Order: sequence, then structure tokens, then C-alpha cells
Amino acid sequence: MDFKYIIFALTLLGLVPTLAGLILDRHMLVLSILFLLLPLFDFNGTAVNFLSMEFYRGTARGMEISLCYLLALVIIIAIIVRSGVKLHLPTLGGFLFFLFFLLSLLSLKNALDRTISFFEIWKLMMLFLVYLAVFLYLEYTKGNFTILLYGIDAFIIICFLVVLKQHYITHLNQVNGIFPHRNSFAMFLVLVNVIPFSQYLNTRKEMKAWFFLFVFCCGAVSVLRTYSRGSFVTFPLSIAVTFFISVLVQFKARKTPRILMILILGIIGFLIFLPKIILRFENAGEASGITRKNFAKTAMNIIRDKPYLGVGVNNWSLTLQRNRDYVIDRETGETMNFITDGIVETVYLLVAAECGIPCLVILICWFMYYFLISLKLAFNLRHSRYFFIPAATAGGLLGIYTQSLLEWVLKQQMNLIFLMIVFAMLSYLNRNYKMLIKMEKEEEMEKGKKAAEKQLEASTKATTPPAPAPSTLPALE
Repeated sequence: MDFKYIIFALTLLGLVPTLAGLILDRHMLVLSILFLLLPLFDFNGTAVNFLSMEFYRGTARGMEISLCYLLALVIIIAIIVRSGVKLHLPTLGGFLFFLFFLLSLLSLKNALDRTISFFEIWKLMMLFLVYLAVFLYLEYTKGNFTILLYGIDAFIIICFLVVLKQHYITHLNQVNGIFPHRNSFAMFLVLVNVIPFSQYLNTRKEMKAWFFLFVFCCGAVSVLRTYSRGSFVTFPLSIAVTFFISVLVQFKARKTPRILMILILGIIGFLIFLPKIILRFENAGEASGITRKNFAKTAMNIIRDKPYLGVGVNNWSLTLQRNRDYVIDRETGETMNFITDGIVETVYLLVAAECGIPCLVILICWFMYYFLISLKLAFNLRHSRYFFIPAATAGGLLGIYTQSLLEWVLKQQMNLIFLMIVFAMLSYLNRNYKMLIKMEKEEEMEKGKKAAEKQLEASTKATTPPAPAPSTLPALE
């Protein structure tokens, strides 16, 4: 624990030199997006909770400051100073996030403990820093997704290595990787593992395709090893959506052998894990299902009583502790079993209960906006090398939105950080896709021009007769 605070203190001391380096060195600024991902390999070990309430069962347990958030702030300042970019809400998605934040803030009116609510409000502000840092980074680099996406690929591979350690050395039956819980780890993979899958199907380069297939297989094995029942439904859903968009919207002959390879690997993997998947469903405790239903009934009781502002963001557990009337089944009048201070296992009911129905409506609009943007961009970029991004995000987003019907873990910091990264990527693409298509066409024309010049030069050399050799006879007098 002391070591964590030492790292945090050293990071604070290094922020000013890091900022100066990013401002002065463009190459360092371009690589800075990797610095944003590095703290996520040990999020708890690189974050400090101020006003901490570690034992509270809520979606935020303190005023958490992570190195990830600090580096996001440094990247934002460096880009503004270096390029003069003005701060603004990038797209309608940013505006919807602001409305969600505002309605969450208004819910403090009914909160039993506003300090606990402030923890979640603080988290939302920090998440917006991540969103803005990635968006401005892409603006500054004119759509340089390469470093960011390879960073995510490396993240998936390292998580897979941790899974191997947990399985073979620690002997965990259900792995969680570097995440706090196996369900949150599975949700992360549902969201991002479709990116290398989409890259595999849609890349034009064969050697890279094999690398992306390897990354995808690492993620697929990892998500299956979590034995998260929700991901058994949503992971195939995200893969299927990305697969059909990749095949139907942008079909090319080179995809045929890749499709066959995916089908073969999918069947093999399914048959290997099928016995344990069946066992996981058969051995699922009955109490778990009852608890989920009772939590849902409790949430509905709260929503009926306080439909507009809820009980206050992050105040769910505290409300259940202090007001046991909500855990009474209003149809039977009996107290519901297994209800203590846990969290309702659906993001949507949790938001409605804590912040009210209007906030839930804005959340759904915010989520669906980016899903629809993914579908739109998939068609707009179908002839572009950027096509794989919206094809992947459409599947990944639909997968985690569906999983959020069954689990609340999307509200955990790690999952929200990656969600905000995906949203920032889509925001940039939506604003600049016409420019990116134009730049790509200009690059292809330039390559074609250079190829034509080389071909003309080669043909000229082939058709020009060689110059006569200089005579060695003596000159006539």
C-alpha cells in the first residue's frame, strides 16, 4: 500500500516535466496515448482514493485519482498548448454525456449522503477527461489510430498471459485477468476483442491478418475462461454483428478463407469449452437468480416512489440499509429474501433508481447514439481502410449494452474508461470521416502516380538503344 503512494507522489512530481516533454517533442506526444493505457494494467495500484469509503457497496467508493486521469489531463493541456485546439463538446454524444452528468448531479437533492454521491460525480468528470484526451489526440494526429489500437491489442495479450497464470499456477476456476471481477473482465473483452476480430476480417495485409487472429484468439479464450454466464450470450452476439457487417457491407474475395478459418476455430473452441459451459449453467445457484429478481423488484419500488430524481447517485446501498420498506414485495407484503446492501444487477434499473427515469432516458439515448453512429459509419467507410473500426464497435457496443441488462459492472472504472475510449474514436470518425476518405484517396493517387512514374522510367530504359561504345581506333590524320 505504501508503495502505491510512493508511485503516486513520484508521478505528481513528474507531471510538469512530462507536460514539457509532450509540448516540445511531437513524437513523444504522438506516443503519449500509450501512457494513458499503461496505468490500466494495475488500476488499483496506480490510483489513490481521497475521502475513501472502501467498504461501501457502491459504484464509487472514494474520490479516486488515477494516473490514467492525470495523464489524460496532461495530454489535453499539451495538445491545446502545442496546436491551439479549442475545448468544445465534440459531437452530440458529448452533449448527451453532459446531460447525463447534469441529471446525475440533480439527483443529489434526494441523496441521503451527498459525499457518497460526489464520488460518482467525480468519477464521471474524470471519465470525460479520458474521452476528451483521446478525441483531441486523434484530432491532433489526423486520425492516427494505429498506436492506440496496437496498445489495446497488447492489453488483450497481456490479460491472456495473466489468465494463463491464474489458471495453471494459481488454479483459479474462474479467472478475472487484471480486472476486479470476472464479469467486468468478460465485459471488457466483449467490447474490445471484436476490434482484432474485425481487423482480421478486413485488413488488406495477410501477415497482419494472422497477428490479429492471434490477438482475437487470446481474447476469446480469456472470455470463455471467465465462465461469465452473461458473456456466453453477449460475446457471440458481438462477434456475430461484427461478422455480418464485415461480410455484407464490405464483401471481398480475400475474406473467404478467413471466414472459413474463423468458423473452424469457433467450432473447435465451442466443443472444447461446451462441457464446462453446460456445467456452469447447471451449477448456478438458485439463490443468485432469486436475488437478481428481488433486487429488480426493489429497484421498481424505488422508481415508483421517486421517479424523477431517484434516491441519489451512488446512494442505492445506503438507501437499502436505512429504508427497509423498499425490500418489501408490494404484491405479497413479504420481505424479499437475500436483499442486503448489494447492487441491482442491471445498469438501467440502477440508474433509474438512483437518478430517476429522465436520467435513464438520456443514458439510453447516449448509448444508442454511438451504436447508430457505428452503423452509419460502417456504410460511409465501407470502401475505406477505417471500415473495421465501426464494424467492430457496432458489435462490441450491442454486446455490452445487452450484458448491462444482466449485470451492473459497466459502472466500474475500467469498463467505463474503455467505453469512453471507444466513444471518442467514434466521435472523431463521425466528425472527420469525409476528410479521412479524401486523404486516403489522395494517398492512393499519389501511390498510383509514383508507380506509373517508375513503370514509365523502366519502360524508357528498356526501349532506349544503348549508346555506342567509344572507338579504340587511332584518329585519322
